[in-house]
Amino acid sequence: MSTNVKEFNAFMRAAAEEIEGPKLVTFQKKVALDTFSRIAQKTPVDTGLAAGNWQLHIETPNYDILPLRSAGERDVAALTQLAKMFPFAITYLNNNTEYISYLEDGYSKKAAHGMVAITLLEMQQIREA
Repeated sequence: MSTNVKEFNAFMRAAAEEIEGPKLVTFQKKVALDTFSRIAQKTPVDTGLAAGNWQLHIETPNYDILPLRSAGERDVAALTQLAKMFPFAITYLNNNTEYISYLEDGYSKKAAHGMVAITLLEMQQIREA
């Protein structure tokens, strides 16, 4: 997966460098929120802990495992973080549940091909279109 993340970061950085002024932050917010939402929606739900633990942070990741929370609570927290966005800010999308790597590797039939790698490919295809 790290190769996909590196490729995605390089692809998005190149795209961002073509955008000027205030449109850059708007672009960054849209890409971050769309990527975050797609990954979260693809996450298989049993107890809801993994899906609720997707986190979006600007400049500093959070390494906590959060208590069970709804999709709405997760999304509000992400939007709160996006309000801090500035040009070329590092955006962290992470999930700290102990078993998230197993889900990404396809151990759940509900997400047999993972969530993150598929979403990164989708986002690159959207940008190329």
